[in-house]
Amino acid sequence: MKQKPWPLIVLALLHFLAPLGNIYANSIFANVSIRSYIHALFHPDELVRTFIFLGIPVIGGILIYICKKWSYYLYLALMVIPFFYSFMSWQAQPTFQLGVYLALFYIINLLVVGYFVLPQVRQVYFDPRLRW
Repeated sequence: MKQKPWPLIVLALLHFLAPLGNIYANSIFANVSIRSYIHALFHPDELVRTFIFLGIPVIGGILIYICKKWSYYLYLALMVIPFFYSFMSWQAQPTFQLGVYLALFYIINLLVVGYFVLPQVRQVYFDPRLRW
């Protein structure tokens, strides 16, 4: 194989674009403008949250694109951080709408992770002899 499979490239690209989706969705749920949300997001008190929702998806995309066995496991470990942060935030203010949003978001993420479990993908992703 001379190049990376297109689903891996698309998956990495989706992770690179995830911060834009996070900003849009969170501004809707906070009922504020996108501009106000971005301003609040980059407030010095919110830098950890900013990294979790803007930095981790990008790092996850890089890890997927690297396509190494260690990068997959690091990706899984890294994705646990936004999950727990979101869950803890939801527990502080549990609403049905936000609960549905989080459930759908994490079901999609589980499907993404499940993509790597497919035998054809797992073989290409984890077997260095089949690399491009």
